[in-house]
Amino acid sequence: MIHIISLVKIWKLLERLRSVNALGRRRPPSWRIAPHVKSLEHVDGVILFDTWRGRVLSCNRTSSVIWQRLQKSCEEPDVARWLASQYDLDADRARRDVTVILAAMARRGLIRRTGNGRMNTFRVYLVAAAWLSLALYDVARLITGFRGTMRMLGEQPELADAPDSRNVAAIITAVRLASRFYCGRVWCLQRSAAIVRMLRRRGIRCELVIGFRVAPFFGHAWVEIDGQVIGDSAAYRDRLKILYRA
Repeated sequence: MIHIISLVKIWKLLERLRSVNALGRRRPPSWRIAPHVKSLEHVDGVILFDTWRGRVLSCNRTSSVIWQRLQKSCEEPDVARWLASQYDLDADRARRDVTVILAAMARRGLIRRTGNGRMNTFRVYLVAAAWLSLALYDVARLITGFRGTMRMLGEQPELADAPDSRNVAAIITAVRLASRFYCGRVWCLQRSAAIVRMLRRRGIRCELVIGFRVAPFFGHAWVEIDGQVIGDSAAYRDRLKILYRA
């Protein structure tokens, strides 16, 4: 427990140092809309759909105005100045309102910090989810063997939109990073199973593929989306015989 607390303190210190520029002044916070969030404008405001978590959120008037402004300006001071000028607000009040609303949006994963070196909270969540998926694979393998590891992949989504390449890349990166901090060696089958599990839980159709070569013997597992190898070399698909698909 002491080591965990120490790591958290070091993390917070690094975050604080990274947000300070060479002149010793804090950089103004800047934001961008998360790629997995879709918005729909209507008469009463803006409706937000978080495609990753499957949540629908409704914005009030002020939040809707700020959201629309985020599509044009990403720096927090610019948004606050624009809000104050448009609605004849006190500059301090506008700045406080914008800070509170943006912080609430960030906590829900709707927007992300950019340009200030801060580690994105949602990426931390992805790495943690990837680490747990790797651990779940080991537990399933020890209890029920190969059949259990394939069961942990989950069902194929019946209806799925075209996968966002940025979301797929984020999951692959998270699994690779989690593999570095895992408590044991991560082989290709375990890594591929974790990627498939995370993709399917987010509504992306994909397959786990196992291939082999007889002489000299070699086996490898990878992930495919619409017949294309992702996060690995496409040569495996051409040079190895397919043994199993899930």
